[in-house]
Amino acid sequence: MSVRSLTIYVVIIYAVSYPLAGQDRVRRDPEALQVLVGSFARMVGKGGLPADVVLEGKVLFADGLQGDVRIEAKGEKQLRNQLQLIGKTTLAIFGAGKGRRVKDGKSADLPLWATAYPSLDVIPAFSRLREFQRGETNIAYMGLENEDGVDVHHIRLWSAPRDGRTADIEELMSEYHLFIDAQ
Repeated sequence: MSVRSLTIYVVIIYAVSYPLAGQDRVRRDPEALQVLVGSFARMVGKGGLPADVVLEGKVLFADGLQGDVRIEAKGEKQLRNQLQLIGKTTLAIFGAGKGRRVKDGKSADLPLWATAYPSLDVIPAFSRLREFQRGETNIAYMGLENEDGVDVHHIRLWSAPRDGRTADIEELMSEYHLFIDAQ
């Protein structure tokens, strides 16, 4: 391992294990951190997470309906999802804690529960790993489980309150479960 690689890993471990000043309400389970840091290092290597992401592909629903999907993320908090089905386009646009949905040319605001935590959910590595690096996310190791014959680490993430919300409400709105292959 090169000195540069070792330095990057030490910085990552330090960043995720030391909550930001004044955020003593953030819970960081050491076992969960160890699994996440190891997984993070294997996924992104030396380069770190990219700032901007564009994903394009086909979507196939169980009823046979299919279409095109395009997902764009600019930085951590701006997200645009576009779904094209049967010649119609539906957009969902998120940014700065607000969002809107555009369907058939009509725009409607999205509710708070859908916009408070914008993330690239189709790739948890880009969404939740960024959050836990910033020190705003509680992390708990739920245990080693077997899912469909595969041993996985079950890790639960939820956000610390950033405003006047009570911790219980924030936890309910932001809860996220990761299952990481134990191999």
